[in-house]
Amino acid sequence: AGLYQIVATKVGSPPSTFQQCVDAGRAKAVSGNATVGRAAAKADAEEFGCVLKSYELTGDTISQAMVCGGATTTSRATYRGDSFEDDQAAQGATAHWVAKRIGPCK
Repeated sequence: AGLYQIVATKVGSPPSTFQQCVDAGRAKAVSGNATVGRAAAKADAEEFGCVLKSYELTGDTISQAMVCGGATTTSRATYRGDSFEDDQAAQGATAHWVAKRIGPCK
């Protein structure tokens, strides 16, 4: 848990940097327990009116896909202690996120 600085790079666009607070519940969802992680990913998808189509935890990497209004979004995130990287794809666009914990949430 904590405050993360994220640099997001999308093909054809300059990188953008933002901060995101990851609370204890979210941190637990990606802590290596596939049952907890799948339930959190399903709830996240449903919150946005989407359907979780797949979820796989392999070592420190989570791969998932969800469908929203006919469009599929995929994500492959690898977690390493206080950092993570995530490759996302949706409707022909791709993005790469690099995140590092910078302290406690404010």
